Amino acid sequence: MKVLRAASISQSVETETHQRHTTTSRGSLLSEAGARRLSSQAALRSSMRRYFLSLLHQLSRRVAKVTSHVLVFAMLVPTLTLAQGTRGTIDGQITDQNGAAVSGATVKLINLGTKLEVRTVQTGDDGRYQLLELEPAVYDVVITSSGFAEKRLSSVKVEPNRNLQLDISLGAAGAAESVNVTASQELLDKQSPTLGTTVDHRRVEGLPLNGRNVLNLSLLQPGVTETNTGFGEGAGIRVNGQRGVENNLTLDGSNNNEVAVGGPTGATPRPDAVEEFRLLTANFEAEFGRNTGSVINVVTRSGGNDYHGNARFFYRPTFLSAARFFDQNSPTDKPVRGTDDFRRRFERKEIGGNFGGPFTIPKVYNGRQKTFFFVDYERRAQLIGDTRDITGIPTLAERSGDFSGL
Repeated sequence: MKVLRAASISQSVETETHQRHTTTSRGSLLSEAGARRLSSQAALRSSMRRYFLSLLHQLSRRVAKVTSHVLVFAMLVPTLTLAQGTRGTIDGQITDQNGAAVSGATVKLINLGTKLEVRTVQTGDDGRYQLLELEPAVYDVVITSSGFAEKRLSSVKVEPNRNLQLDISLGAAGAAESVNVTASQELLDKQSPTLGTTVDHRRVEGLPLNGRNVLNLSLLQPGVTETNTGFGEGAGIRVNGQRGVENNLTLDGSNNNEVAVGGPTGATPRPDAVEEFRLLTANFEAEFGRNTGSVINVVTRSGGNDYHGNARFFYRPTFLSAARFFDQNSPTDKPVRGTDDFRRRFERKEIGGNFGGPFTIPKVYNGRQKTFFFVDYERRAQLIGDTRDITGIPTLAERSGDFSGL
C-alpha cells in the first residue's frame, strides 16, 4: 500500500510538472504572438501617420496655390473693371529716309516701371501702327525692320485719356539709334478735340498743398476758380463758369461722385498715392457724360519689379500760423492761457506711409514681372479752434421775463 501510494504521488507530481511546463510554453507563445501583434500595429500606425502627414502637406500646398491664385485674381479684377476711361493710345507711321512707308516693321512697347514688354504690333501696308488701351505710364518704343537700323524712343509718357502720335523715320542698317522723347513733342493731340491738362506725379508730390488735397492743383489750370466746399457746393472748384456740382470725378476710371452734393464720395487719395490726374475742361468724348463742368480723372500709383515705399510725418503747429483779424475781436478777449497769444488753436498732424512692389509668396508664387501691389495709408489728427461773433443773446430784461423790448 505504501509503495502504490508513493507511485501515485510521484505520478501526480510528474503530471503537475508537465502541466506547468505546458502552461509556460503556451504563455511564452502567447507573449511572442502579442509582441508581434503590437509590433505590427505600431508599424501600421506609423505608416498611416506618414500617409496622413503626406496628404496634409499636399493639401496645404494646394490650398496655398489656390489662395494665391484667388488673391491674384482679386487684385487683377478691379484693375480690369475699373480701368476704363483712364487709358491712352499711341499711333503713328513708320517711314524710311525718303518718306516711303515701311510695312511689316515691328513696334514694341516696354514699360519702364515693370520692365515688361506690354505690347507688340506690326505696321500695315501704309506703315501705320496703333497701340490701344495703354495704362498711364512711361514707356520705351522700339522699332525694328529688316534692312533698317533699330530705333528706340525713350521716356514716352502715356497720360490718361490722351492720344499720342509718334511718326518715326528709320535710317539705313547700321548702328542702333536712341531718341529721347520730350514733352514738346507730345503736346499736340491730333485725334481728339478734348481740352485738358495733366498734372503729373512730380507736381502732385512736390507742390505745397493746404490739407494735402490734390484737387487744389486744379486751380492752376485756366478756367478754374475756387468755390466753397460746404453742402451742395461740390468739390470746391468751378470750371468755365459752371456750378461747383457740375464736375465729374473718377478714380482709376470708376465713378467717384456723390450725387447729393456733387463732390467726391470719400476721402480723396493722398498725394503720395496719386500717379497723376487729368482735368478735362471742354469737348469731352462720348465715353464721358453726366456733367457739364469738367472731368477730373485721378490715377493711383501701382507697384513695380522693385520694392519701394516711404514713411512721412507732417506737423502744422499753432505758433507757425498767422493771426486772423477777428482772433482778438474785442479788447476784453483773453489770450491763450499762460501766453499773450490771441491766435486761435490750430494743430494738425498727419502720419502715414506707402509700400509697393512685386507680389510674391515664398516657394509658392513669384509675381516678379507678373503681379504687383501698392498700399498707402495716412492718418490725420487735428485740433482747430474757431472764432465767431454770437448774436441774438437774450438781454438781462429778457432773461428775467420782460420781453417788452421786442
